Amino acid sequence: MEFGEIKESELENLLGLYEQLHESDLPRPEPSKIQRIWANIQDSKEHLYLGAYVDRSLVSTCPLSLIPNLTRGCRPYGVIENVVTDMAFRRRGIGKAI
Repeated sequence: MEFGEIKESELENLLGLYEQLHESDLPRPEPSKIQRIWANIQDSKEHLYLGAYVDRSLVSTCPLSLIPNLTRGCRPYGVIENVVTDMAFRRRGIGKAI
């Protein structure tokens, strides 16, 4: 297993994982809206999407948002949400590892 930042070209793989996050969810927005948001994320230094890969396939992900902070020596802190692992790879500790 390898870990790394999800690349711009991996958006469809990421969205496929997110379809497994909730049993029911709102329908996907228009592709242009998704592309606009993804471009903003890719341009940001405060938002990262991390991925776990098995045989070069994305099997798990989580976004990390770095929040600027005025305490603790002005060190930022991170918020992690929406951790999801492909159903075929669950119960192996991948989500915890990511």
